[in-house]
Amino acid sequence: MMQRRTFSTAGLLLAGALVTGLVGCVADESVAEDPLNQGETSAPTRPPPVGRRVGIVLAHGLGGGPDSFDPSIVAALQADGFYVLRDSVPPVDSVATRATALAAQVSAFIASNRLDTVHIIAHSMGGLDSRYLLAKLGAPKVKSLTTLSTPHRGSPLADLGLGIKRSLTVSQQDAILALTEFLGTDVTSEQLDRALGDLAEAHAAAFNAATPDVPGVAYYSYSGLSTLFGVGNPNAGQACAAPGVTTPAPSSLPGLLRLAGPIVAGGLALRPHDGVVPVDSARWTGFLGCIPTDHLDMTRAGAKPMEELEIELVPFFRQIVARVTR
Repeated sequence: MMQRRTFSTAGLLLAGALVTGLVGCVADESVAEDPLNQGETSAPTRPPPVGRRVGIVLAHGLGGGPDSFDPSIVAALQADGFYVLRDSVPPVDSVATRATALAAQVSAFIASNRLDTVHIIAHSMGGLDSRYLLAKLGAPKVKSLTTLSTPHRGSPLADLGLGIKRSLTVSQQDAILALTEFLGTDVTSEQLDRALGDLAEAHAAAFNAATPDVPGVAYYSYSGLSTLFGVGNPNAGQACAAPGVTTPAPSSLPGLLRLAGPIVAGGLALRPHDGVVPVDSARWTGFLGCIPTDHLDMTRAGAKPMEELEIELVPFFRQIVARVTR
């Protein structure tokens, strides 16, 4: 009996860490409270350089909201002449539910600003939402999708989180959900099941078969690369290989991601990752290599100050936009 209680307590702590780490990183309660939320739109502060009305959609990941993307990124794109939408889809739910909300917000964004073309830059689960939008719902004015550490082939954290959650008692699951609510994300057990199910490696093959790349849309992808204390990973060079790109030294995993890192790495398999998503899962059509950052800091969704990031986010996002709008 004592051994069973010890296991349950450990499982509760690990499940709490995983779930709150995945869900509570960038909580935005207003998104869950307002199903008609249309995201946050910013108009350009000077005329667009390409002579057209071009929109950039910044699509957030699990547990996120408009604040998932640092304001300096939005300000820079506005200054470059682009309309910017930071989406506000349900923070925790299925890809289909989130993508439906994204479709409505993108349509409103296009109509209200009379946009000629739109390009999506999507972080984490936002990339799956965007792929579903393009393949299933249609968005003819969207001309490109760039995904940042999107789990195209799933994340082992989701599989593990589901397994642990299902092994817990109802009261233990309620305790985890109460903790996520305390951290700012109001989520039901069913929403969490749907979200983790869609992010699981076990689900990825079926999702990919059902959401192929859409002809006429340019696809690009990046992965983050981070390790415990920034120690080099001997498998990173092969995992991050991309034409004309040098594999960077990894960043150092922060806080909670140090717990998740060995799980994502597969232990001694040393699978390169960003703390949440393996590089081989983030690799998709038009792969452009690895960025020396952990999963949260790719958009500065984490707590690390901007000046302490291993990459300069504003030039990085400007480079993405320049590539798709040239």
